[in-house]
Amino acid sequence: MKSKTHLFILSALYCLVGLFYFCFFSGNSVSAQETSGKKGLTAALQSLSATLLPGCPLPVYTFNYKSCRAALVLVDASRYRVQPFFTGKTSTTAEQVQKCGALAGINGGYFNLSDGESASFLVRSAKLELDPRLNKALTENEKLKDFLPAIFNRSELRILQGMGGTIDYEICEHSAPVAGGFKLLDSIQGGPLLLPTLTALPEAFLRTAKDGSTVDAIGVKRPAARTAFAIVGQGPDKRLILLAIAGRGQDEFSSGLTLEELAELLLRLGAKRALNFDGGTSTTMVVKAGSKLKTLVGKEPQTRVKSTLLVLPK
Repeated sequence: MKSKTHLFILSALYCLVGLFYFCFFSGNSVSAQETSGKKGLTAALQSLSATLLPGCPLPVYTFNYKSCRAALVLVDASRYRVQPFFTGKTSTTAEQVQKCGALAGINGGYFNLSDGESASFLVRSAKLELDPRLNKALTENEKLKDFLPAIFNRSELRILQGMGGTIDYEICEHSAPVAGGFKLLDSIQGGPLLLPTLTALPEAFLRTAKDGSTVDAIGVKRPAARTAFAIVGQGPDKRLILLAIAGRGQDEFSSGLTLEELAELLLRLGAKRALNFDGGTSTTMVVKAGSKLKTLVGKEPQTRVKSTLLVLPK
């Protein structure tokens, strides 16, 4: 009788412990085992009740998160290539996707709304195409003079080619040297870095003006529509994420996510490194669905942008 009582108590304890872990991990975070590789990302998307969009050559998921609508493109780096694109004048993300015959695309770096001049570096086929140091709205702005070194050194996505022709992806600050054994093919600057650490202050998105006031250039601490790129896993399990998320209306600062909330979401999806791109009214995601292009996130009509990040067949 005594041994049966002990067994009953032990069984009850095991059940309580199991219930605790189930409630904690399913409701609040993704376990350490789930935060790497394809299986982990799939599990995280399931926990978000993400829906796979039919008719797309790429895995494209849509889901709701914190009263926002979100769209995510999952890219197998061994089968597809991510590449930046830009236009002389601004154009919509859909127009840039269409022109390049891309399978999907999101808006990219920062630019002047007034004249379309780029505020972010962009390299295409090893050639510097967009240079913010030529942007007079930046260089001749007395309020930005002390912050220009930090602005020009903001984080960027690099597409690298190894000696054997292999393609790899890196997120780093603009001044970082190219990794040994690789050459730079393409790059597109955004910022700030979201993961592993949010760098809004060192990249001068948050800055203190001469009068002591705080300038929050992109609403770091305010909800807004957001666009991001992230790297999940490594080696043959490496996956790339293109993410766009926006609240209703998608005004410059409408319902959406703070950058801390965006970083938390990408961490939940298993990202090790993640980069923020231009957001607010610029945030747009377009995917190929069957023979047509479909806008999953974005204003109507679409905002014209300077650059995009596209997914192409390898």
